[in-house]
Amino acid sequence: YGTVDLLDGKITRIAVEDVFDLDGQLVTKVVPPLPVQKISTAWSLHDANWFFDFPTSAKKIAWFYEKAGGSSVDGVIALTPEVLARLLGLTGPIAIPGYGVTLDAENFSDELSREIEAADSREEGVSSKNILKDFTQLLLERLTNLVAEGRSREILLTLREALARRECLLYVTDERLQKLVTDEGFAGSVEPSPGDY
Repeated sequence: YGTVDLLDGKITRIAVEDVFDLDGQLVTKVVPPLPVQKISTAWSLHDANWFFDFPTSAKKIAWFYEKAGGSSVDGVIALTPEVLARLLGLTGPIAIPGYGVTLDAENFSDELSREIEAADSREEGVSSKNILKDFTQLLLERLTNLVAEGRSREILLTLREALARRECLLYVTDERLQKLVTDEGFAGSVEPSPGDY
């Protein structure tokens, strides 16, 4: 998971962390939904994206984050790996120093999964998600360079396409803004239906 701090419309900090590190800080025991009880007696952030309705999941994600010691949040964004792969299509391949891996639009999901699984089997006490921290920093640097080159429109169109494809979902706590997100179809809401959905 990652956290993003904004001030006056500008990103002031981005941090990517291993969700299990945060889950370890949760002192409140929460009984999970019945199907999850078959594999776990407690519920936490890593399983909180449970509901078909994304705003319901997002509220639960924010609740778990805060209960585990995180600050209150103004919103929750969910991204699929395809969004990051498309951004890599704009930035070009990114070599990740120390891992012997170069991620690009074609291999992003496979190589990242392979590296995380390999790290899980290598060293105890070392987060397998460290590659995500390093990748995020390098991706942001590349995107910043694209903005400096006047290619902001390409980035925005890529993100707009991800929203349209429901590969990026948004939830914000401000009701007025959330209504706008919902009206645009970016909320991942499950709307009521009089018959078979």
